[in-house]
Amino acid sequence: MGQERIRALLLSILTEAGMEDLDRQALFVNTLVSGIATHYIDSGRRPTPEDRRALLHFCLIGLGSHPA
Repeated sequence: MGQERIRALLLSILTEAGMEDLDRQALFVNTLVSGIATHYIDSGRRPTPEDRRALLHFCLIGLGSHPA
């Protein structure tokens, strides 16, 4: 999936969530998730379900959400 498609998807999700400063928010989330993906690819390790939940939780908090 190309960077522009990922950005468009993030922008639509953030818009639906009523977020502000969409371009910056999308850049931050995309950069974080891409960096984490690179970490796992480079290490040869697969993220655990707990790793994925922690990343999602972190991103949601950073976007101002209060996940359960």
